[in-house]
Amino acid sequence: MSYRDEVWGRDGNTRWGNLLDASFDHLRKVSPGCKVDDSSFDVDKNGLYLFGDPAWKSYELKFGVQIVEGANAQIRLRLSESLKRWYTVDFLFGWQALGIARVDNEPNGKGHQKLSVVNLEMVRLREYKVEIAVRDLSITTYVDGKLINQATDETLTSGPVGFCAWEAVARFRQPQFRVLG
Repeated sequence: MSYRDEVWGRDGNTRWGNLLDASFDHLRKVSPGCKVDDSSFDVDKNGLYLFGDPAWKSYELKFGVQIVEGANAQIRLRLSESLKRWYTVDFLFGWQALGIARVDNEPNGKGHQKLSVVNLEMVRLREYKVEIAVRDLSITTYVDGKLINQATDETLTSGPVGFCAWEAVARFRQPQFRVLG
């Protein structure tokens, strides 16, 4: 799949925006463990590149990702304000799979629950073109134009995006987004 450059809806034309553009600084929080340049950012096991608004319900992302070293590159979707609940798209390098999970680290939460895991052959330092569609109750992933995961869940309904890595260093290149609602 390759996303259209434009999507038309009730509110008119929705175009892609660059996550690294300075005009979106009000939507961004970058923790230690992130190294940012003009076209990419690296995240280590301690870093979180947080982007978006708590009210975001439906959005799309596209970017290149490389696992530079270690295990997993992760994209957190619909992060709660406490940063303890989210969905994650997880490049499970050890398993050679791409997963979608629901995470609840609140007291008495259910921890990490996998919703979809699909085999995906991966090679360290290779860049993969990733597209993620978060629409209403649905999360859909594409890698290099191929549909990989689809999951439906109604637990979390809105929230920003977080890019991170688990026991790894991951590079995210040319990240783009568009908000659909």
